[in-house]
Amino acid sequence: MPRQIIPRSLDLAPDLMVVEADDAPRTSWDVRVEGQVPPFVLEVVTKDSWERDTVEKPLLYDAMGVQEYVIFAPQRKDGGPLLFGYRRDAEGRFVPWDTDEQGALHSVVLAGLTLYVEEGEWLRLRDAQGQRLPSAEEEAERAEQEAARAEQEAAARQAAEAEIARLRALLRQQDTS
Repeated sequence: MPRQIIPRSLDLAPDLMVVEADDAPRTSWDVRVEGQVPPFVLEVVTKDSWERDTVEKPLLYDAMGVQEYVIFAPQRKDGGPLLFGYRRDAEGRFVPWDTDEQGALHSVVLAGLTLYVEEGEWLRLRDAQGQRLPSAEEEAERAEQEAARAEQEAAARQAAEAEIARLRALLRQQDTS
């Protein structure tokens, strides 16, 4: 993002951002080159980054025009929310974004996905129908289980076909005798 006073651009490095763009490889996202601001940004806050992520970055993301800014603070110990943020209201103002009564943030930018904290430490997603989306590890485990089940089914089918072939051979022998 260009700075107004200093001729050098402002560098921000969110923990996660979502943009619609082509699949070209990039080492960074330059707003001037890309022609658009990321509409969704997420920061995972630590004790060391608290001030920067909760005070400074909301001002910067607001100035940039980010639509939704999520702050996830899994190490937070003061009793405050682990998940909160800022989003544009109907008038375009960057306003605090509090969780609903279930502790979730419903994202418009992410096509109806809901962010929530699971077991007090895991940031998770639900789809528009309320179904929990699996993590990459869970998806890989499910794929492994499905592959193992398919392998077992193929082995069982092969064994059944071999048994059928054996029984047919026995029947043919009995018919010829």
